[in-house]
Amino acid sequence: MVDFNNDTTVGMPAVDIERVSILQRRYDFIEAFEFYKKRTLSNVAMPNDLVRSRLLSLFLQMQGGFKRRYDKKDYDRIKDACWNSKTEEDIIEAFYQLSEELDKLNITKIDNRRAVRRDIAEEENKDAGL
Repeated sequence: MVDFNNDTTVGMPAVDIERVSILQRRYDFIEAFEFYKKRTLSNVAMPNDLVRSRLLSLFLQMQGGFKRRYDKKDYDRIKDACWNSKTEEDIIEAFYQLSEELDKLNITKIDNRRAVRRDIAEEENKDAGL
């Protein structure tokens, strides 16, 4: 992004901006779901419209990539799961699908190192290329 109020111009690739935007939409969904669950677990009647709308926002942010990466059947499955989720279980299942896609794209993946057995030092060294 460009900061015109600064003497130096800082650039950020569009892909990084999109990643941050997707992560923000994911965070917004989780916050809305947490708020919804706090109320429902306290036996307060709470509509799920905010949670559903945040799920749709996350889907819309990712929609172009889905359409590009998947055939029509798989794309429609994800789209229908997001647009037609009415119950809490359906909403969570659709979110799981979106989260799995984010993991495949290495956007939310934090465990990117291969698991190594720590009890056998020689095997560990061999796996590490030492």
